[in-house]
Amino acid sequence: MHLVIVLLAAGLFPSAIGQISGTFEIVNANSGMLLDDPAASNSNGTAMDQWTGNGGTNQRWTISSAGNGQYSIVNKQSGLALEVFGQSASTGAIVDQWSYWGGANQKWSFLPAGDGLYEIANANSRLPLEVAGTSLSDGGAIDQGTWQNTAKQKWILLAENVTGTVRAGSKGSGEPAHTFHGFNWADNRDNYVDGPLLLGGLTIDDSYVTAKLITTTVLTRFRGVGANAIRIPVNPATAIGTWWKTYKGVIDQATSMGFRVLVANWTGAGNAGTANDLPSCFKMWDIVVTAYNFNPNVYFEILNEPYGYSASDWLAYVSQWLSRYPTVPRGRVFVGGTGYCQNVPAVASSKVTSGCLFSCHAYGFWNSGDTSSTNWYNGLSGEVGGYSSRTVLTEFGADMREGWNYLGGDQGNNAIASVNGLCSYCHDHSMGSVYWPGLRTGDWYSMFQLNGAHTALILQSSSGLAVVQHGWN
Repeated sequence: MHLVIVLLAAGLFPSAIGQISGTFEIVNANSGMLLDDPAASNSNGTAMDQWTGNGGTNQRWTISSAGNGQYSIVNKQSGLALEVFGQSASTGAIVDQWSYWGGANQKWSFLPAGDGLYEIANANSRLPLEVAGTSLSDGGAIDQGTWQNTAKQKWILLAENVTGTVRAGSKGSGEPAHTFHGFNWADNRDNYVDGPLLLGGLTIDDSYVTAKLITTTVLTRFRGVGANAIRIPVNPATAIGTWWKTYKGVIDQATSMGFRVLVANWTGAGNAGTANDLPSCFKMWDIVVTAYNFNPNVYFEILNEPYGYSASDWLAYVSQWLSRYPTVPRGRVFVGGTGYCQNVPAVASSKVTSGCLFSCHAYGFWNSGDTSSTNWYNGLSGEVGGYSSRTVLTEFGADMREGWNYLGGDQGNNAIASVNGLCSYCHDHSMGSVYWPGLRTGDWYSMFQLNGAHTALILQSSSGLAVVQHGWN
């Protein structure tokens, strides 16, 4: 018999948790997604779901003592209480919100489940709060289930106000920016997705060992053309949920092969450009930094393309990040230029970013009428200013499927001109670059594609690769 069932049946509740009081995000340990009041509803009877963190008050819950080791859980947006609909004691019963009236179906017990996790049991049914069917998607239903001791029935409480520092052990101060020669490895859906991130070639059912094997295939090919670095995405659902155990296989194998791994935070589709869900975002970074600050081959990019911030607000967020992780060497931290990682001097000139490296992006389609490689060369010069020695061009690319000859001059072609101009600038100024993408299944820009058996990478454009290699000097 499950220990929790025994405790509940006896009316006993562990006292080791102390008193829980305050406003929290309640994060599922399987999906890494938040307990959510859909569409910020203020209506009685609205069924709850899980959703990617977006900073909304509909994802914040005020937990208050209801006596006898039990608690009410009230949504900050609606002011309504989390409950089991209809006072049901049945497995699979819907969890909704309703005006608080003190019924047992509106009271919950928090039972420690180890590693900072809780099982949340309803006082009426004595069944646990869970995500139905182990969903990993936005909108996954919330119900009460039979005790299974699985991650979908375990939850993390993240305080609304993020405080404190994380002093993970450190090793290695980082390599110079100009030595980064690499590729982005991206999610087939693009990295702006909700839920766990799946790099090209990976599936959600893969194990840690399988992830290492696929990484070996991909990076052996990358290394064969001169790459020494990869840039991969991370989001809260990837790091907080159970997918992290598998995803670490990519980082562990890459660093064991001598690659630098640039881990960059991508936000979900609904809040691109800002990291506006700080509790879950910092929980993600706590996990990543604690796991890899001691690995000198891992680098941390605070946020991909911070275009939702003004320059001052972006620097304030960077300062908060650096203060939270004081042991992370500045030489292993990447800070994006303002906008879409375009204005490097705006951040590099600040004392806040002293010692950090910088990330810059440039794409031909941003100015599709410009067919002069000289203009793209000069444009990148303006983006990085006097900071080329501390900057890596972490995204640039163009169509590699069309059989174009990237070695035949500009040819009145915007894509060819942009790649040639950008790579020439990197070559002439000894500036590092990381092409977008080295691998992303179905992406026309992808330098490589996996074969059907996922046992080898197929080069899309030999002339395009030659230009990228020229940029690597």
